[in-house]
Amino acid sequence: MKYDPDQDVYFVSNINGFGSVKDDNGYISRVSAANVSDISTLVQGRVHGAALHAPKGMAIHGDTLWVCDIDALRGFERHSGAPLATIDFAPYGAVLLNDIAVGPDGTLHVTDTGIRMTDKGILFSGGDKLFVVGPNHTVRVQASGSQLDKPNGITWDAKGQRWLYVSFDPFHSRLYAFHDADTTRVVLDSGKGRWDGVEALPDGRILVSSWIDSAVHLISGTRDERVVRNVPSPADIGVDTKRGLVLVPLGVLGRVELWTVPAPDNR
Repeated sequence: MKYDPDQDVYFVSNINGFGSVKDDNGYISRVSAANVSDISTLVQGRVHGAALHAPKGMAIHGDTLWVCDIDALRGFERHSGAPLATIDFAPYGAVLLNDIAVGPDGTLHVTDTGIRMTDKGILFSGGDKLFVVGPNHTVRVQASGSQLDKPNGITWDAKGQRWLYVSFDPFHSRLYAFHDADTTRVVLDSGKGRWDGVEALPDGRILVSSWIDSAVHLISGTRDERVVRNVPSPADIGVDTKRGLVLVPLGVLGRVELWTVPAPDNR
């Protein structure tokens, strides 16, 4: 899920099948944040010239909504849904582009978890990568290899002036921080496995969604608190900055849930 504060809407990516299958039937819903029963389709695969197989993480850059779609990034006009661009990552060995975030310099940072989502479940095939997309849609591999620990959700932490990403390792996930000038990673927190989404709040606290314990964690310094529970396989979360909500998509249930983010504890 992605919140667009300018339009006051939520964008919801819908795989509509298996996450590694190029069936061109994925779609993106547009939900009014003020009236969540007001739902329309912004983009539909094979409609109005759009290609969209299995959309996952999203980011807004200017008037473009960028969407991860297996081995491509697809850009759509965020008001009309018109297709604007496709960036092919296949030449760089992309396996499964999973999340995307915009840096303060306008570059796009993209994770490749190195997994395949099939009718047999999630297969860990390798190919973990971090990509950077620069001016004129130039693509470079920032880092690659198993040491990346199956990178999934990624975000820019404006408060800490650093990048954050979480690992989707099936047994032991981590929250990593790094800087563009030095990609040496620092572990900020760890958990039981399959962390998916990550969002940095303006005050420096960090939200992480976890499949293994069906929860959303709120991390502040060395404190890790499960603030949302009993949400099976929570995917790539978003934050409604106007209402102070964390947006939790639940693919296995075909629904999304909105939860209040606790106020900072100033003790």
